[in-house]
Amino acid sequence: MSAPDLPGLPPVGSRVVVRHRRPEPGAEPPLSDALGDLVEVSEGVLVVRTRRGDVTVSRDAVVAVKEVPPPPSVPFDPLAADIAALQRLADASWPAPDRAALGDWTLRAAGGWTRRANSVLAVGAPGRGWRAALELCRGWYAERGLPLLLQVPEDDTSALLEPALRGCGLVPSGATDVLVGDLSQMDLSAAAEAEWASGPDPDWLATYRHQRDPGTAGPSVLAAPGAELGSLGPGRGEDGGIVRLWTSPDSGTTRWAVLSCLWVSPRHRGEGLGTALTLAAARRAAEHGARGLLLQVLPGNDPATALYARLGLRRHHRYAYWGRSEPQA
Repeated sequence: MSAPDLPGLPPVGSRVVVRHRRPEPGAEPPLSDALGDLVEVSEGVLVVRTRRGDVTVSRDAVVAVKEVPPPPSVPFDPLAADIAALQRLADASWPAPDRAALGDWTLRAAGGWTRRANSVLAVGAPGRGWRAALELCRGWYAERGLPLLLQVPEDDTSALLEPALRGCGLVPSGATDVLVGDLSQMDLSAAAEAEWASGPDPDWLATYRHQRDPGTAGPSVLAAPGAELGSLGPGRGEDGGIVRLWTSPDSGTTRWAVLSCLWVSPRHRGEGLGTALTLAAARRAAEHGARGLLLQVLPGNDPATALYARLGLRRHHRYAYWGRSEPQA
């Protein structure tokens, strides 16, 4: 970002994010962002036209200014995205180190760390009969000392696969909702400033342990290419909150971001820190050129579901894990 008094200040009419100190004494967090069109630059102020209206920022309060891409003109409906494509996107954001292909399916293993990284991504067709495919999968996981587990989205294919799953003694558990949203339609002007890193430092990992033990596979998966680890709040991390953001590579098509690992210290819950973290990650994703935002939430997690609904995220589909017994969380 460039300081507003330098020649690098974007011209009037540019789409920008202006980071500035909040005028309220003792405001927490102390910084905020105005995201929108730069409509006025004078000796005393910058005026940014946001989705909520014009925001006037004193030059003395400006910390930094960055030009961002204009909102895309091509219509985008995240709810129209293909289920299989979104499942593969989520898989790319959480890459198991040990992988194999079986037709369209992907077998994944990470020493038992998380179900996402130790299950068959069962989207599309395996290239052979259901039962033969399941036996091959069972053998692959047995070689790694792991039980057979499949991540199966609720779609037309799963209705055909379910009888074979039950015939092999598998049952569903761990239902998870996949939520999506359009970043260009989210009001990111109130996003707070988080600290971001490309890999998990000891403090971030110590905070993450409140969710689960990262084990030996966790740090490398969490630091996958395209991932950033954020922290925010009083004391950051342990006494605040953390979040993980992964942005898909720029392939000339719509870029997506995947949000995960959101956690807020119990002593600061109910203070809006979860919303601030989510908005900080969403703004970061928008700055990277992402248009779609994806995250996963367990049904019954009413506070999280309500938070995401307020921000404009909607349920796209649901998936479940199929195994012989309740899998490890």
